[in-house]
Amino acid sequence: MALGATQGAVSKVLQRLESVGIVRRERRRARGRFRRIQSFHLTPSGEALAREIRERFGLPRAPSPAVQQSRNAVIWRD
Repeated sequence: MALGATQGAVSKVLQRLESVGIVRRERRRARGRFRRIQSFHLTPSGEALAREIRERFGLPRAPSPAVQQSRNAVIWRD
């Protein structure tokens, strides 16, 4: 619970975000792992929304794409 929320609570929020096209879900095998994982990534709409929020609240720009990709994914085992 690194986020201070249960997996179930995070899952419900991610399902809502997925249903409105803000995030997309991928299920795949992680490199070097036997079990499949789910990862959630921002869609182009999600990226536009994140950019709008950053601009509205004067937050700093996102890090480089390589770092951003890892920070935009929430990963846990099935």
